Amino acid sequence: MKKTIMLLGLVFCNQLQAAPTADFTASKICKAAISTIMGRDPKIIKVKMLKSGDFELSYKRPTDGSLWGFGCKLTGDNQIMWRSGAEPNNRNYIGRWRTDPADGEITYSLTADKLTINDSMGSSKSFSKTDL
Repeated sequence: MKKTIMLLGLVFCNQLQAAPTADFTASKICKAAISTIMGRDPKIIKVKMLKSGDFELSYKRPTDGSLWGFGCKLTGDNQIMWRSGAEPNNRNYIGRWRTDPADGEITYSLTADKLTINDSMGSSKSFSKTDL
């Protein structure tokens, strides 16, 4: 009886996690996250997958053409981990992963036609397939 209840609990918990889909891949989820965090149009953000499975993202700021970079990876419980990267005056800069509790938490949720990024520090944004 205990094993059955535990197994059902595990199955139920796993169903609460939203896995990337064909329309909302891990790279698109990362693109949407950086767009939300930085307040930028996702269409200007370029994404490159690294051998580790993490993503490297970058954009040129429209106002001055300066290059900005970021790292991103999906972790358990629909969480998104990110870090800053290349900066205009230091293209080799790699920032720390935002893992401190004071950094807040970035999460995502999926429906059939919508991806929502939630930042515990206050911002939230939804994206359709065509937005990304």
